[in-house]
Amino acid sequence: MDPRIEAFITDLEASAPTKAAIVKSVRSIFAAMQPALREKFIYGGIGMFLGEELIGGIFAFSNHVTVEFSLGEGLADPSQSLEGKGKSRRHLKLRHPDDIEDKKVGFFIQQVVGAEVA
Repeated sequence: MDPRIEAFITDLEASAPTKAAIVKSVRSIFAAMQPALREKFIYGGIGMFLGEELIGGIFAFSNHVTVEFSLGEGLADPSQSLEGKGKSRRHLKLRHPDDIEDKKVGFFIQQVVGAEVA
């Protein structure tokens, strides 16, 4: 594992434990849904790659954590939870661990990693 990712999480645990919990939970969802996923410390957060393609990432900001989806404009979003108006990237803002379930983070990750519905 990239030591910069470990340092990122360790720093969050010390300074913002709620954000650290969110980052670790979302990271585990990505890993559970796609074992071939590769992580890389990028743009001050954790980039998620399938092969060489950046599919998304997890980033901590002062008041929230974002889960970014590189091709988010094409994702099904029946609850209209995704934010962003760029050409293709969309994100979810998470402020509390309950937001992971409330904003259906797993539903979006499942789409971007191509996981089968169980």
